Amino acid sequence: MELVEAHDPRLHLKKLCDIDIGEFWREADAGTVGLSKDELATVLLRLGAKYNYGLAAGSTATRAQIGAFFQALQLQDLALAHACALGRDAAWKVFIARFKEPLTQAAIGITGSVVLGQELAGSLYAELFGLTDRGEQRSSPLAYYSGRGSLKGFLRATLAQKNVDNHRRFRRETPITNEDLPAASSRRRSAFFFRHGSWIGVRYLRSPIFCTCMRRR
Repeated sequence: MELVEAHDPRLHLKKLCDIDIGEFWREADAGTVGLSKDELATVLLRLGAKYNYGLAAGSTATRAQIGAFFQALQLQDLALAHACALGRDAAWKVFIARFKEPLTQAAIGITGSVVLGQELAGSLYAELFGLTDRGEQRSSPLAYYSGRGSLKGFLRATLAQKNVDNHRRFRRETPITNEDLPAASSRRRSAFFFRHGSWIGVRYLRSPIFCTCMRRR
């Protein structure tokens, strides 16, 4: 039985809290963003184990406490974030519609500049899409969203931290002479294009999801 549960996250979840994954899946509207029941169950189980179901370390949670922990999560945000991290087109359409403008405005507020804010927001989009500044593939920060707070708050915090990281990197990479500064800045920005109010990574601009979203706007 334990071996079966190890390969069936839905069954394991049901045993832990006596709540069927279908209930969480519907509450999260996970089908709309392309996240399966198995995938959502896997995310919930991982979070439960990581945070000990909201209890102090060493405490043993009851079924009721485990169920309450899962039900207290921002399930719709959680499903959206993890579906985006998995590269689901439907999820990215929802994400862009919800967060493109708020993130751009937040970035402008953080930097105090429209141009720099748009660049910061665009670089965050590329990072969330799973790209480094050099265009290399990596895991999306959205995969680390826990659902314990709002996704909007998580994104704003990530945006602020990225701005700090950019400043630190800029100081390390500042050329000795002013003459070299434009060239260095150009190299850093060469992976991005300004399109529809934000800087987006080249590979993201060429992706079907971005192109489809921009055609529908």
